[in-house]
Amino acid sequence: SKTPGQAPQQVIFLAHGFFGVGAMYSYTAARLAERTGSIVVVPTITSNPFAAEGLWINGAGMQSVVADLFAGNRAALTASALAAGYAQLYGLAADAELPHTFALAGHSAGGSLVTGAVAHLTADALDDLAGVLLFDAVTTGDTVADALATLDGTGRFIPVREIGSPFNLWNFPSNVNTALSTGRTGHFTGVVLAGGTHADSIQGGGELINAVMDVLVGVSLPQNEQALADLAGAWLSQWFAGVTDADDDLVPGSIFTISTAAGPATATVIGTPPAADVAGRRETVALAV
Repeated sequence: SKTPGQAPQQVIFLAHGFFGVGAMYSYTAARLAERTGSIVVVPTITSNPFAAEGLWINGAGMQSVVADLFAGNRAALTASALAAGYAQLYGLAADAELPHTFALAGHSAGGSLVTGAVAHLTADALDDLAGVLLFDAVTTGDTVADALATLDGTGRFIPVREIGSPFNLWNFPSNVNTALSTGRTGHFTGVVLAGGTHADSIQGGGELINAVMDVLVGVSLPQNEQALADLAGAWLSQWFAGVTDADDDLVPGSIFTISTAAGPATATVIGTPPAADVAGRRETVALAV
């Protein structure tokens, strides 16, 4: 959506969920690219657990592969972008490099993938990492804890936030909310959207895929889809600008009304309220969109 001379300044790597494909997130990716001025990379990764060397969406081997994309001169990412017309689109030199600053994002199993990849990032890549954004991530074990330990070891604060849905059939194994709230005490780690579904981030892919997802996980509310896009765009833009502590004063367990173009969405801040009277506290957040 950018014209020549307005080349993106960041890269966002967005990983799909289990049994997903990149095209299912086309609208989500386009909105993030438009809002943040970034290149959004949305690969398709197999969900076959028998793939060799653990190279599948939930495989440990794939975590290392994702991390390697951001090591050194990022040859694979750059070659892919140039083949897709990156240099021509923005009027750049034929051997143009991609922006160094990047963020990781992922939905469901893709959230676990990018969180797991953090522990495999090189020191140089960690220097360029602006943050990690999760969409109803399904993480287990020490995946999040290990990622936070790696990030904390950099000596600077690198945010990790979740936009989740209430407990459901698809996210029930996940420990992401607990791991974030206990591992990042005093920091805002995201929200749970009231009435949200596991597929709120699956915006794109065509009418047939959307109809199938509606049957499998429920119909996403328009205001929740918009709130997800608005929050994701706002947070990523802040992180890319070096602002990592915005909204750290939000109280865990408090309830917020988020104004969106599709109507008000309601969200609860992740974490346990410090006192019983905090639960149910309601405020309004008006996003600049």
